[in-house]
Amino acid sequence: MAFDRLGNLYVWTALNIIFKFTPTGTKNNFATVNTDVEDLAFEPPTGILANISTRADVKTGAQVLIAGFVVTGYVNTGRAPFLSGDLAGAIATNRKAFELRKALVAADSTNGDYRHLLSLAYQNDGDYQAWNKNTNAALDSFQKKLTIDEQSVAADPANAQARDDLA
Repeated sequence: MAFDRLGNLYVWTALNIIFKFTPTGTKNNFATVNTDVEDLAFEPPTGILANISTRADVKTGAQVLIAGFVVTGYVNTGRAPFLSGDLAGAIATNRKAFELRKALVAADSTNGDYRHLLSLAYQNDGDYQAWNKNTNAALDSFQKKLTIDEQSVAADPANAQARDDLA
C-alpha cells in the first residue's frame, strides 16, 4: 500500500492486481502484475530522503525478478511525523490511513490483506498513543488489533502472516 503525492492510494492484492483509490474514493484497476509484489512505493508528498528500499520476492527457475529501488520520503503512515517528534501529527496521519483501511475492509471483509493493513494501523495507533501517554486509547487500539488478528487466524488458520500477526 502506498500514497502518491496527489493523495491517491495504491493497494496491491494477493491476486497481483494494484488498485488505485483517489482522494474522492473512486476505485479503479491501476495495474496487473505477473509477480508477487513485496511492497509498493511511489513519490510521496514530502522531499525528505528516508532511503527506503524494497525488493520483489526472489524466486527460482525461469523468469526470476529481482528489483530494488530507493524512494524519497517515508511511506509508512504516521512514521515521518513520529520520527520528527510530532506525536499529534503521527496520530492524525495514521487516522487518515484508518479511514481508508476501514473502507477497504468494509468493501471486502473477507480479504486477509485488507484486514492485515487495518491491524497494522491499530498497532501504529497504539504505539503513538502510548508514546503520547494516553494509556486508555493505546489499550483500545491494541485490543482492536488483537481482535482483527484473532478473526484473521480463525478465518484462515493456514495463513502464516495472520498467525505471525497474532504471535
